[in-house]
Amino acid sequence: MSLSESNTANVFTADVNGGERPLFRADTTKIIDRLSSIPTPHWQGFGTQNISSDPFDPVQVHLSVFVAKGVAPGTYEIGDSSGNVWASYVIQRSGSIEAYLSIDGDVTLKAVPSPDNKRLEGTVSFTGKYQDKQVRITNGQFNLIEQA
Repeated sequence: MSLSESNTANVFTADVNGGERPLFRADTTKIIDRLSSIPTPHWQGFGTQNISSDPFDPVQVHLSVFVAKGVAPGTYEIGDSSGNVWASYVIQRSGSIEAYLSIDGDVTLKAVPSPDNKRLEGTVSFTGKYQDKQVRITNGQFNLIEQA
């Protein structure tokens, strides 16, 4: 890994309208290989932001980008999980989870994972819906590299 990669690797940030906080900045990140997932095997770029570490009322926010295996770098419109690229914003509180699944938006993939190079890099903006509520994610940037 080059010095420039090490300064920008494992970063996941976004502006959030209607979510837990107006700025998402992941405290932890990872790439998950969802080999046997439905509807299709895919990679999941996953970031977690710890909002509250209160043991009686912990709050975490998770931002994810899902990319079906075999998708090439490029720009894609995203929607629900039936496509090749989709996203989610999840608020997890003690005893409850609000999963805002993408209903529209776009993602630009600069790098996609392969068996030899597990790196996911790009930008994302989307609207997510949970029941009758919506959240808008804009200016999302991610550069995730699996650490050995």
